[in-house]
Amino acid sequence: MAILIVITSAVIFVPIAPLFPLNTLDSGWAFAVNVAVAKGLVFGRDLIFTFGPYASVYTTQYHPATDAQMLWSGGLLAISFAMSLICLTRGVYRLAALGLTVFLVFTLRDTQFFAIPFTSLLLICRVAALSGHPMHITPSVRVGLTLALLVVTLSLMPLVKGTFVVSSGAVMALGCLLLIERRHGLLAAAAALLFVVSMSILWTMARQPLVALPRFFLDQVPITSGYTAAMSVPGQEWQIILYVLCCLLLGLQNLRLLYALGTAGRILLLGVAFLLFLVFKEGFVRDDTHSLIAAGMLGVAGWTMLLSGQRGFIPFVGLLVGVTGWAVIDHSETGLTAATLAYRVETPFIVAADALTTRWHSPAQLERRYSDNVKQIRTAQPLAHLVGTTDIYSFGQSALLANDLNWAPRPVLQSYSAYTPSLARRDAEYLARPKAPTTILFAVQPIDNRLPSLEDGASWPALLTRYSIIGFDGDLAVLRKRTTPTTMSPLANTPELFGIFHLGEPIILPKNIPVVWARANVKLTLWGRVMSLLFKPPHLNISYLFPDGHKQTFRYIAGMGESGFVAAPVIQSTADFVALVLPEAADHFAGSRPVSLSIAADHGTGWLWRSSFTAQFLAAHIPAQPGVTGLFFSPMKTTRARVADLPSTSDCSIDSINRMPAAQRPITVSEILRVDGWAVISPKNGTAPDSTVITLTAPDGTVETTQARQILRGDVNRHYAKPNMGPVGFVASADVTSLKGDYLLGLEQSLGSQTWVCRTQIPLNIAAVSTGD
Repeated sequence: MAILIVITSAVIFVPIAPLFPLNTLDSGWAFAVNVAVAKGLVFGRDLIFTFGPYASVYTTQYHPATDAQMLWSGGLLAISFAMSLICLTRGVYRLAALGLTVFLVFTLRDTQFFAIPFTSLLLICRVAALSGHPMHITPSVRVGLTLALLVVTLSLMPLVKGTFVVSSGAVMALGCLLLIERRHGLLAAAAALLFVVSMSILWTMARQPLVALPRFFLDQVPITSGYTAAMSVPGQEWQIILYVLCCLLLGLQNLRLLYALGTAGRILLLGVAFLLFLVFKEGFVRDDTHSLIAAGMLGVAGWTMLLSGQRGFIPFVGLLVGVTGWAVIDHSETGLTAATLAYRVETPFIVAADALTTRWHSPAQLERRYSDNVKQIRTAQPLAHLVGTTDIYSFGQSALLANDLNWAPRPVLQSYSAYTPSLARRDAEYLARPKAPTTILFAVQPIDNRLPSLEDGASWPALLTRYSIIGFDGDLAVLRKRTTPTTMSPLANTPELFGIFHLGEPIILPKNIPVVWARANVKLTLWGRVMSLLFKPPHLNISYLFPDGHKQTFRYIAGMGESGFVAAPVIQSTADFVALVLPEAADHFAGSRPVSLSIAADHGTGWLWRSSFTAQFLAAHIPAQPGVTGLFFSPMKTTRARVADLPSTSDCSIDSINRMPAAQRPITVSEILRVDGWAVISPKNGTAPDSTVITLTAPDGTVETTQARQILRGDVNRHYAKPNMGPVGFVASADVTSLKGDYLLGLEQSLGSQTWVCRTQIPLNIAAVSTGD
């Protein structure tokens, strides 16, 4: 039985069958962290991120330079966890330990990692229980070695994910407190020393300088403190209620027994409650599929009832409560059935067995698979070769690394994570340093419907003045570092508007300022801070009112807004960002410049945010870059009537015209025409066009055409379940001052010599250019 527990623990924690890089947000940071370790970048100095140098054992993503480290660190996790279960059980109860490992095989990675401090605390408290009590475990050499091994494992966990320092540190602190209470102060000191020394050794084994270790943990403070406000996503309230009820039931049915244990029982109760609270935050703050973490931990808590040493029916009641809570939540998220459960149990073992065979007989196959995935990313998003160092905004590290560019990352490597003033400031300051990257590939990629200019918004003045925009690569603007900035003072010293405003109050934006920069200091109330600590604060929204009366609302992140952002014009795309340095910027944003903005809390939650806040609005002096005009606008070409018998397709869409929904009629444009949308050649085969052309057909049959620039559209790829379909999106900007009258806006997509006409055609009117009085 013990051997089966060890084997199953290895399947859980040792990434024998690793994942490989993909061109997605999460895979991008996992790929980047592996490369950072391979390049010897220092965590806490060169990178500020939730994850540390042992992240690969969590992400399970393969990289040739980190594979060995991933395997042996996973082996340490597996053997220590298995030994803790073996020490906790004997006889028939070993079946319960095996059941727990089998259950963990198909849970999410966070649940698996949280199970380690959970069982460690249980073992510590059972060893410390009064001699003769049914829960007491007699100390032995095996138990002592297991506890020492668990201390080393707990010291590894924060180097995998920095925020694990809270759970592993809490277990260590409670364990040492228990030893001190038992008058084993010297043993407590030895355990604490082992924790610190082993963490230091593991840190240096990952090629990290020891002096950087404190900074790594200090940088977790803004990452952790800002996470709930910035990254929260609403979920299903009933899941939260069910989780809390199950935790209370598990606690109440063991309360009397735990208090009978004396100090060890009270510490166990306190520790388990704290760990379940951490899991509650992990599972329900960003409640997309993260609720499965909390659900899985209910199952873990239920199974460990059978490892507590209790006899009778109570442990089985606890198992029923925990597993039922898990099953209900899991079913609501994944549609769990008996058949899918059987599949989820057996698949990891089958995959691990196949992978072990591959590693033994054909170890080079893993590197070939890695190279094939990297090649697929490069094929789907080829990037031009760039001289010097390069960074990419806001994410997209997989594409940059797959194209073998010399990566020089900013401290917070993905812009959505720079969600506190200190983090945003670190990224902005990096751009002024000599080691700032030679080239930056920039795309506007907000998550969670955030106001796009918030993400690394504090860096935008430096990006637009210390770098020249030299071209586009798909949807990425290519920025090259200048020898001298276009201005040393991009932000005015004196605000145009400064004052105290109220949530929900319309703020009239300063007129006649091309670019308005804002800083707003919106703070939580005392109750809001308590809510943020215990759960998550309510969302803030920023709403814009435009001249034509329509409104647009985005999510507002207070920490990002405090560090500064472009408040007007409203930037919604990479093209809009580039347009900030256009000599014709006023034309590009004509009609879409907001009149006012307001910041408000979600309905009914205003009492958790202070009703008033200070804000300042000042001019951002962004000098024009005349060379951008030729990059930005595609020329219009006049042709004769198009061939009528071209095949048509409906696998295409014109989404917006001049930043307004294409469905909004009537449509009138003047001077500039901007069209956004997507086109697919074959959804079944995942084929993207190699050329997309925008057409304007006049009543006499004359056709004006302009070449669109193809970009990635992850939403379209996800819709068709073809993640590597390539750049199916498009954006086109054209000067139409020479045209006037009614036209039909259309789309043609080509692959090789074959051309298809999109069935969607939209009537629009091009108004004559007003020359004034």
